[in-house]
Amino acid sequence: MRNLSQSTGICEQDLKKLEGGSVHASRDQVFRLASYFDVSERGFLRINQVSRITLETAGYHQSRGVKKGQPILFKNSPLCNKRIDNMKRNLRLLETRPLQVKMHVPVPPLPPYIDSIVYCKGHELGHPFESALPDGTTQLQIVIGEGGRQLISQSGKSLQDFNRAWVMGMNNTPVTYRLSEVEGVIYVRFKPAGLYAFTKIHQAELNNLVVDAKSVFGPSLENLWETLACSRHVTQMISHVERFFLEKLYDVPTEPEMLRYMLDHIHFPLTQLAKKTGYSSKYLSKTFQKHVGVGPKTFQRIQRFHASICDLNHVTERVDWVELVFQHGYHDQAHFIKDFNYFSGLSPQRYLALAPSCTRYLHTTHLPEHLS
Repeated sequence: MRNLSQSTGICEQDLKKLEGGSVHASRDQVFRLASYFDVSERGFLRINQVSRITLETAGYHQSRGVKKGQPILFKNSPLCNKRIDNMKRNLRLLETRPLQVKMHVPVPPLPPYIDSIVYCKGHELGHPFESALPDGTTQLQIVIGEGGRQLISQSGKSLQDFNRAWVMGMNNTPVTYRLSEVEGVIYVRFKPAGLYAFTKIHQAELNNLVVDAKSVFGPSLENLWETLACSRHVTQMISHVERFFLEKLYDVPTEPEMLRYMLDHIHFPLTQLAKKTGYSSKYLSKTFQKHVGVGPKTFQRIQRFHASICDLNHVTERVDWVELVFQHGYHDQAHFIKDFNYFSGLSPQRYLALAPSCTRYLHTTHLPEHLS
């Protein structure tokens, strides 16, 4: 179990819950486990989706009679019906559309900077819109071959087309794209402060922005794109991306010790962090913004939101909202709903009705409600 946890990045406690069937696996966890066992990601994802549908459909019918096994949205039948319909629709798309995903956890000494390198083809299951929800990371996205994404503004208007490769800075609101058919996309997910280590760019300058990757990584990124376009095997593509960052490591600055302490103890009050590190709160905030992109308090809120949305994706029965609010340190349910709406653009129940299996991305047929 310990070796599996270290290799996949899934904590032992979550692995035990998954093994016992007390929680659903998220899409990210499915891909990590499939990569570890070297089995079909699509097959694993299908099994997980069938399990979700079976459990929640049975719970929905039971809730109309016996009060046990109640579905997540048991108090709201229209949303519950919509959730089950969306799960079944996604299963049909999963069975009929091509899907290929390969997740790779980078080799040392890259893990302190990069969380994962992921190749995706058809992962959106035909949905034309993708919203990246705040999760405390930054990303490099590279399209294999021609194609790209169209960035959508918060008012629902088309902003800019991105082709080949682009970087998404730390976001504290959803970043939405209109998708086009592409051969494949490689996602490089940086850990907090990881993008700064490779670019030396003040991360606050990239906050809530999507920029052309060449302006961040320079001409070498264009060479990488051309190399990937000529590659024919996914493992080869991932190796090229990994080598690209390994070659940049010689110039990576040493991470301030107090920054690592702050990231490891981010749920502590800023005054307590200042006392422990010996630096002023103002200096800590400026250093954190420089390396991470947002201040410590905002980062705390993002992490709390991401943790709560992960719990919502895992839950197999009805949500205990009081427990969820208490567990993640919200003042009350109103506080939780306000934060959830700010970071996702949706109410918790509307989010659940979409039946997402991924904690980082929402794929929708129509423009998300908060943009339409």
